[in-house]
Amino acid sequence: MPQNYVQAYANRGKAYDDKGQIDKAIADYNKALELDPNYFDAYVNRGNAYARKDQLDQAIADFNKALELNSNHAPAYYNRGSAYLQKGQYDQSIADLTKAIEISPIMAV
Repeated sequence: MPQNYVQAYANRGKAYDDKGQIDKAIADYNKALELDPNYFDAYVNRGNAYARKDQLDQAIADFNKALELNSNHAPAYYNRGSAYLQKGQYDQSIADLTKAIEISPIMAV
């Protein structure tokens, strides 16, 4: 499948997400990942959508996959750290938030 179809699903997912239609967004992120299982942005965006639904384990799994694909992505560490914080897993949260700040000091602002 051409990359532009993957991008179309991911972009439509983001549009649904921005409108607050989280389930439709997740469905489109799922389709993008079905077409390209290594599509980094879809993992980050779907993780954020799951976090907004308080489905924190799914969110963390997506941030984990995103970090497997790009271990230097400060927002993924920040988002995963925030999910751990919501779960009360403070040591993991501190480690991830510290890593986000180390990669991108602006994350501390």
